[in-house]
Amino acid sequence: MKVGNEWKAFVSERLPTALDDEIKGRNYIAFQKACGEMTPQQIYDALPLCFPMTHQLVVNGEVFRGVARYPLLEWEAMGEPVMTHQSWAKFCMKVALNDMTNLDKLFQVAQKIAGE
Repeated sequence: MKVGNEWKAFVSERLPTALDDEIKGRNYIAFQKACGEMTPQQIYDALPLCFPMTHQLVVNGEVFRGVARYPLLEWEAMGEPVMTHQSWAKFCMKVALNDMTNLDKLFQVAQKIAGE
């Protein structure tokens, strides 16, 4: 994620399969559009922690912008914030609110995962 002129990273678990299934396919364009309606500040506020992008992933000498690898096991063991399945669900709920006509089912699935 780019904030101003600086790339930021966040540590997360994988997106839950149920949310991934609702986002891809016919809902993907609606999800992208709904994300595009969020301000950088709204996205930044939805993430548990952002920090400067370091440890960028490099494959065959090519840097993958926006993709990094961190020592996740150490990070979690120290009790640092991680975007959990519940965090992903809450994020998807915020996105879905921008287009409930097309993303209502995503909102419902996210609500169950978030426990709300």
